Amino acid sequence: MLRHYFPFHEAVDRLLDEHRVRCAFDCHSMEPVGPPLAKDAGRRRPLVCLGNHGDPNGESRRGRLVSCPPAWLRSLAAHFRDRFPEGEVAINRPFPGGFTPMAHYWHRGIPWVAVELNRGLYEGQDGAIDEWAVAELRERCWDAFTGFWEEVEVEAED
Repeated sequence: MLRHYFPFHEAVDRLLDEHRVRCAFDCHSMEPVGPPLAKDAGRRRPLVCLGNHGDPNGESRRGRLVSCPPAWLRSLAAHFRDRFPEGEVAINRPFPGGFTPMAHYWHRGIPWVAVELNRGLYEGQDGAIDEWAVAELRERCWDAFTGFWEEVEVEAED
């Protein structure tokens, strides 16, 4: 805890403060199908999962905080859907978001979104990484993030 956990979270808080971050993303990958011990075992997973610890619309669940405004999460989902028309973009399913987004949202009030990308977008059945697919995935994600942020910035100006 002293060597890894606390220094990591202190560094995140410091970076958030030093760079005046207005929204943060906790990005991960997920298996294409829920593994045997998961709640969604054996079920196909969406191409993208966006989480704020809320319900399937990004709204707060009874007695719980969400890590970013529901309207922001829905807007981000719409931008991902535009860039990933071949598959599902889910909100808070199968993952609502982890500890890091909630802890740092709670500490600093900066909105956080958990982003899970399906490994099937860039990984073959043999586990080999398709570098071309990774490059395309980066571009598609960047387009979704920047489209979302431009929309948020315009709303902030109004």
